[in-house]
Amino acid sequence: LLLLLLFELVIFELVFDWRPALPPARWVALQRNAFEQAGKLLVFSKELGFDALASMLKPLRSRLQYGVKKELLPLRVLASEATPSMLRCLFNAGFTSPKHFLSKDARPFLLDVLARRRSNHYLDHDGGVDGNAAAERARVLARQDANLADRLIRAARAEASAKKNRGN
Repeated sequence: LLLLLLFELVIFELVFDWRPALPPARWVALQRNAFEQAGKLLVFSKELGFDALASMLKPLRSRLQYGVKKELLPLRVLASEATPSMLRCLFNAGFTSPKHFLSKDARPFLLDVLARRRSNHYLDHDGGVDGNAAAERARVLARQDANLADRLIRAARAEASAKKNRGN
């Protein structure tokens, strides 16, 4: 069963079969419990010298902690406050690793991606908000997007600098 979980062969079937039956709070509790158990198993496998198992459990534990697929983990490390759907949006736009945030034209492109995501998700569903309130909400969301873009770029630069200092 552990190998099936590590290779994610049964997780999709489990989620597909049980997700409608369980409330979201229960899914959060299950995810947290799985994260804690994976951590215990990781420590146990390291202490017993099962390095291969430990190296397989470490990314699984990170995925359980953040609730994202493995291709989104490098982005999640940069922005702890970003939601999985926001990370997926960035990933689909071409930001697949921290190095993609380092180019000089990354910020305008990043702001555009975040603004399109926000407009599709929030502003189209304003719930009858008047024009002034909608404009103010758009300004607030634009500031949040700019702050997130700046944090992502700073985090990517810090990670690149740390790698350079380590000699990688």
